[in-house]
Amino acid sequence: MTLVITLAVSNGIVMSADRQLSSFDPKTKKLKTAHRRCEKIFAPKCNDQFKFAVSIWGLIEIPLKNGKRQMLDANFFDEFAAQTTPNDTVDDISEKLRDHLNNIVDIKELKKISPVGIHLAGYDNVHGAYLARVRHICLSPNDNKDPNQKDPNLFKSNNESQYSDEPPFAMVFNGFYYICNALVNFVHQTYGSNYALFTPSKISIKKAASLTEYLMNITIGFQNYTKMSPVVGGRVNTLLITPGKGIAGRFLAR
Repeated sequence: MTLVITLAVSNGIVMSADRQLSSFDPKTKKLKTAHRRCEKIFAPKCNDQFKFAVSIWGLIEIPLKNGKRQMLDANFFDEFAAQTTPNDTVDDISEKLRDHLNNIVDIKELKKISPVGIHLAGYDNVHGAYLARVRHICLSPNDNKDPNQKDPNLFKSNNESQYSDEPPFAMVFNGFYYICNALVNFVHQTYGSNYALFTPSKISIKKAASLTEYLMNITIGFQNYTKMSPVVGGRVNTLLITPGKGIAGRFLAR
């Protein structure tokens, strides 16, 4: 498990993820912390230029149809990026990644182990204007919003911007997202006019980075008051993406 947050706001995209790697202990039947230095955000280059970034939640190592296992790491996304073309939009890349996963992953075996999903975000140049795009490639029967794929047993490529109140802005949480949902959705729906900070179209990339850090830290802290094993932890990685400039920066939230 993990927590990944992606915000497409007025002047950029923020992607955040914790760095804790957990594993299931069959003896205690509980999750245990393996280490807290796991990279979950990657920005591969497509044809020598930055085109998209990804963050992963759920299972890090996935079973393949050939009987082997594949780490969702920098090498995996670099090799996938080499299959894209300069003319591919972010939507095109998302659907190519969906198809690639469906071609190589042993879906039946994966469903026995753990859910897995990938946030994919970037900018498309549409008639000279840069348009933010946030996609979610996931294997989850409860998250089937991909209009091009009806089979609930396969990975889907969902356009998260389309389902936001003011597309192309979006606020997406996955993994151990319950605290984020409880806080953000309640405040946004109940007191939205007074809390512009929770409306992506009204905040800056700087404020969005601060918000993701806060949501990460409150989630990590809240786990101290539950009986479950902590599933989110370590230092937080945050990637900033700005239109037309690719990666603006990468930093660790303290």
